[in-house]
Amino acid sequence: LREPLNTMPVDTYYPDPVKTSLGYHVFGLKARRTFSFESSVESFRKKLRKQAEAKDIAAYVSTLRDRYAIEMDEEGLKTLAQIDSTESTTASDQTLATWQGGQLTISDYMDLVSASQASHPARIDRPALQRKIDSYVGQQVVMAEARRLGLDRKPEVRRRIEGKRRELFATWLFEREAKRRAQIDTSDANVRRYYEENVDLHTPKDGQAPELAKVASRIRSSMVRRAQTAAMDQFIAELREQFADQIDIDEAVLDQAVLDQAVLDDIPPAGTAE
Repeated sequence: LREPLNTMPVDTYYPDPVKTSLGYHVFGLKARRTFSFESSVESFRKKLRKQAEAKDIAAYVSTLRDRYAIEMDEEGLKTLAQIDSTESTTASDQTLATWQGGQLTISDYMDLVSASQASHPARIDRPALQRKIDSYVGQQVVMAEARRLGLDRKPEVRRRIEGKRRELFATWLFEREAKRRAQIDTSDANVRRYYEENVDLHTPKDGQAPELAKVASRIRSSMVRRAQTAAMDQFIAELREQFADQIDIDEAVLDQAVLDQAVLDDIPPAGTAE
């Protein structure tokens, strides 16, 4: 959409509905904001860097695809695309893709769906499904190449992985506790009560309050989010109190770590002329 929106007249709609996994969408352009080149130059530089990096990565992954002899199985893709939306698992070992040292079966893909790591084949069209499988296989090949080069054994890589692992465990723990503790009533009656008590939050600048039916779903999501946030804050406070005698922060080391990171942040990426 970015390209046509750059040339669309104000107060017009994009001529063709855009399909995503959530359905069809219509986009319109309400207004344009002007920016000077000086105020936007840094964002342009970052965009160009990302584009250059993306091209380099795409070219590198392309060579890996050839080296690892990736092959997609059209019959397997056809079978996967026909799986009903009510099915969440399957024992089918029919192949979707193969590469040197590995393969992806229909059962493997549906396991990813069950783990919320992939879209259900009934929710996306065939080309999108093939792109997602192709992307996943590409990631597996990149990981295989990284292991072949011994990158997974480098101390700095292992530290980053362990740090990410701790972050994920903390996130999953907080989400689990928030859902367990946040017992929120999202019945129609309670949603209406919330709407009437906070009608100003849902009223746009023109002063015309929207109908409850149009904002009920958003209100439910907001109620759940607020309840889970409050539950998570309470859980964190309990953890801090429970482990207070086991936490010892060295202020001098913390100050030095912050200073070191600030110095690193000021260093431009390799290959830049800044």
